[in-house]
Amino acid sequence: MDKVLLVNIKPFTFTQVISIFEDGNEVETMVVPMNKIEEEILILAKHNNISEVNLVGPKVYTKGIQKKIEKAELKTYNKNMLDIKLI
Repeated sequence: MDKVLLVNIKPFTFTQVISIFEDGNEVETMVVPMNKIEEEILILAKHNNISEVNLVGPKVYTKGIQKKIEKAELKTYNKNMLDIKLI
């Protein structure tokens, strides 16, 4: 049972869509405000035992989101546990 968070980042849009996939099937979708995206990703990953996060969107923008997630992860857990991929 592999679970993955797929985050479709749309710059300049206030709400973002986060989907949880399990064995290739979408099992849950939620809409979160952009200003809480890092926090929501960390919460969802922890609560659903997910270690892989795929960020979809413009690379320059998603790279910045990746850095914010990694920084929040270090602050919260003192280590980086998520494998974040830019797609």
